[in-house]
Amino acid sequence: MKKVVRIVMWFVILILVIAGISLSALYMLADPNKMKPVIADEVFKRTGYKLVIDGNLSWSLYPQVGLKAAHVTLTAPGQKRAFLDMKGMHVAVELSQLLHGINKLSGEVHITDVTMLNVRANSALVGLHWQDNILTLRPIQASLYNGSMSGMARGKDFSTTPAWNWDVTLSHVDIKPLLRDANGDHSRLKVSGTGQVRINASTQGSVTQEMISNLNGVTDFNITNGIVEGVDLNYLLITADALLNRKAIELPQNINQTAFDSLAGSMLITNGLAQTNNLLLISSTFKVKGQGNYNLPRKSLDLALLLESQKELMTQWQIPVLISGEVSKPDVRLDMREINKQIASEQIDKVKEKVKNKIKDIANNLLGE
Repeated sequence: MKKVVRIVMWFVILILVIAGISLSALYMLADPNKMKPVIADEVFKRTGYKLVIDGNLSWSLYPQVGLKAAHVTLTAPGQKRAFLDMKGMHVAVELSQLLHGINKLSGEVHITDVTMLNVRANSALVGLHWQDNILTLRPIQASLYNGSMSGMARGKDFSTTPAWNWDVTLSHVDIKPLLRDANGDHSRLKVSGTGQVRINASTQGSVTQEMISNLNGVTDFNITNGIVEGVDLNYLLITADALLNRKAIELPQNINQTAFDSLAGSMLITNGLAQTNNLLLISSTFKVKGQGNYNLPRKSLDLALLLESQKELMTQWQIPVLISGEVSKPDVRLDMREINKQIASEQIDKVKEKVKNKIKDIANNLLGE
């Protein structure tokens, strides 16, 4: 029995030695840089995208056998700027799939830092599946903006008009830097806070603007303990109350921002136009209900808000506020047309009450009461 065990042990050791020698020979003798033009040509032939591998490719033996690249970029047809920029990339796939025609491919991609359409992430893990000219990325996991991302994406028709669909969830992300990177830092309206965001959408196109214009899907969000910079809704509420009751306006502090406990809602996106009818902002002093749209290609807003005080003001109406124009410099104002309608309606009600009381008095006099 001991002899059998000893033989088995030596057999296992022999296999490990052979495997080690084979891997060492592969590592020392095979030059992966010879595959750089092959990989780039294959990507271009099948997708039309330009793949650039900066520096040398090298073999990686841990945690899986694969290829390592210090810096890789992917650029859409007709574009100068790469829409995907990856640093510290490790592709773990079957080597035979890299050395022969790639009709079917499965593996994992580990990326230290990745930037896609200006949005940055790190410690990314992506499951890679390519079959029948369809690219499936599942799962997608990454850390970004002090939170995390998980989900999947699928792309096809790369040689004609690329089409994508995805279902992605962002958890506990820092909203302000995320929106700054995604939309630029030129907007007067800025939102900060910790957010939960889910996006289920699809689009097609080769360039960013085309993809935004063709965007369709749904998204829902919930942001807590944040600030809307560029507008003070509480100031508008106090101003409207003062105007309606002909009293002096007391200016609050920080009239250029709105602090909130939560901001939530959902949007239906149709050909780049995001519409909402359930926007809800809650703060300690007031709450806001809103509806309207956000034109993604034009980066313009058209929102109608109703402000309701959670404190005792002389006016307990819902104060209407309009926000419209470009996000970089929106027009924020009281909806005086609706306010005047409310005033007129209240005055009519007062006249009706006076007339009603007068008729009652006349009737009482006629009856001798």
